[in-house]
Amino acid sequence: MSTKIMPVSDLRRQTSAVIRRIQEERDVVYITQHGRPTAVMLDYEAYEALLAQAQHRGWPPNYFAQTYGALADDPLTRPEQGAYDEREALI
Repeated sequence: MSTKIMPVSDLRRQTSAVIRRIQEERDVVYITQHGRPTAVMLDYEAYEALLAQAQHRGWPPNYFAQTYGALADDPLTRPEQGAYDEREALI
């Protein structure tokens, strides 16, 4: 199983080929929109297996190791200025 990242515009043009590859090679495809992850496509059987694991055992094995960094491109937001208490200046 491999992981692919694909813009939604490419998915529109190649939907049949992407679905075929997901089924045959068990690829996982992250769909991006404007450079940000918005959806994930995976084989139906893999999806059902994930649901079963989540319902019966909590988190799937190695879930955090497998998903670490998945949202690395998600922009961080900064609080407005003045949202923090002012501290003494360090000398």
